[in-house]
Formats: sequence, structure tokens, C-alpha cells
Amino acid sequence: MLLFISSFSAQASPTLDIGQEAIRLTDFRVEYFTDDSQSLSYEEVRKQTFQETTSRTSLGTNAAVTWFRFTLRNSSLKARALFLHLPNAYHVRSVDIFQERSQNLIDQASVDQLAMVLYNALLYFATSKSENIFYSLYLISGLTWIALSYGLPGKAFNVYGDAAFVLNLAVISMPIFLLLFMMSIFETREFYRTEHRGLEDIRSKQNEFKQQAATDPLTQLYNRRHFVSEGEYMVEKARAAGSLCLLSHLILTISKR
Repeated sequence: MLLFISSFSAQASPTLDIGQEAIRLTDFRVEYFTDDSQSLSYEEVRKQTFQETTSRTSLGTNAAVTWFRFTLRNSSLKARALFLHLPNAYHVRSVDIFQERSQNLIDQASVDQLAMVLYNALLYFATSKSENIFYSLYLISGLTWIALSYGLPGKAFNVYGDAAFVLNLAVISMPIFLLLFMMSIFETREFYRTEHRGLEDIRSKQNEFKQQAATDPLTQLYNRRHFVSEGEYMVEKARAAGSLCLLSHLILTISKR
């Protein structure tokens, strides 16, 4: 993904006012251009036709190289520092930023793939719930242990001796992270009380429905359905024990005039 930001552009790109005291732009208008050739330079892209959309638009995986453009307008007299946040950075391999003022390029920066990996990891741990984090660490520990079992650190990275021995701590960390994950799951009742209250209501309704299906609504006595199910259970229990089973039942008919 590539961005170029301008103070005043020759094209009529969407303008964002950053002169306010608190700036927290989460949904704003931008323009984009998809470079299908994946080879155009900054000067060549400036001459292309951009399409307007919103900052939340997802262009899919086919847009391998996409340029985004928007104009910043600082109506205040103070210099402002802006931070660009990419909530879906796990889709991005690298980011290049170009800043121009009065149609002249004044600054540019690049974020390489390694930095994006670290950013994605920090973004995941900052936005995920504790149980997700513990489960991810458990999986990472398991993968590390499997790699050690097959000698991957030595073959692929030439890591031997004490350095490889440190990685064996993954064997110890696996059950620890698994235990923390299980503890987090069991603590959900405390943090998600509304959801658990709904589950308890469903469970109580199920018990109520079972009771209604097995009893007569007038007398509240057990009906034929209950007798059949209980009778089959008692017969099977007697057969399993190899003992004689004697069953008796009483049928009452109550009629009203």
C-alpha cells in the first residue's frame, strides 16, 4: 500500500481539516488508484485518475499495489503531529508514504515488511482478549517445540549449543500458557455476566419444557411418555444386572361431568 499526502494538491482530492484540538479521524473520504502493473513511480501515479471512496473501503486481495491520496488542511497556527493507524495491517506487506506541499514532494518514508510484522503482532496483542493471547502463545510454544524436535533451528538458522537450549523452554511454557488459557475461559462468567445469564435462562427453560412434556397439565402427575421412558430404562438396567424385574403400574381415569 502506498499513500501520498498533500497540503494543497492540483487535483480536487478530499480535504481533511486537522486544525481542531483533538484529532481522531476514523471515517473520512480518500481517493485511490490501483496500479495493476505494480511498477508505476510516484511521478507517474500523480498523473493518473483517482476514484473517491471512504477510509473503510476494502479493495480485496486483487489490489496488490494501491495508492491512496488525501489533502490535509491545518487551519490552526500550530504544527500538528499525526499518527497513521492501520487496523487491517495484516493485509499489508509494506507501506510507502509521500508528502507534498504546493505540488512539490517534501518528504517520504517507507515501512518494510519486518516492521509490518512487528506492528501486526503488537496490534494483535493490544486488541485481543486475554484468552486469545494465551492460546496464541500456546500454539507458538508448540510450534517452537516441534521445530526443535526436527532440528530446524540448526539446519535453517545455524543455531546450536546454548542458544538452541534456551528455545527448549518452550516445552515448559506450553503447559503454562494452556493453563492460563483454561483459567481465562473459566473466568468468562465474571466478565460476561449478561451472556451467562442468557445461557442460564435457556437452561432453565429446557428443564421446564422437559417437565411439561413428562407430566399431565391438569393433575401434574407423570404421563404415558414418562412411563415409557422410565420403564425402558428400568428394564435395561435389570437386564444388565441379570436380575428379575417386576414392574407394576396403576392407571387412573378422572372424568368430570
